[in-house]
Amino acid sequence: MNKRWTWPNDEVVLQIARPLAAFVLTLLLLLFVRHLVIKWLYSRTRGEGSFLHIALDTLRFPSLLWSIAAGVQIALEISIIPAKSPTSTSVEPPPPLQHS
Repeated sequence: MNKRWTWPNDEVVLQIARPLAAFVLTLLLLLFVRHLVIKWLYSRTRGEGSFLHIALDTLRFPSLLWSIAAGVQIALEISIIPAKSPTSTSVEPPPPLQHS
């Protein structure tokens, strides 16, 4: 009994593949835009001692992390993970204090 794996029709695979594809595509797009913007801004600097050059050197790594975070956010938005419901996790407030 050889069970053939029906990849495109397998719901579990699609639940993983869609968010993974969204993450990869979003990350690639954002990294490409990041590269173009940083390259353009570096061309506008007036040397290695200028403020813009130092600011760009400082923001290179955080902008990479921002791109990854945005990709994860997009992937989580279309994933099967349920959103938190404010009514299901809310705690009732304490009763008001009685002044005598």
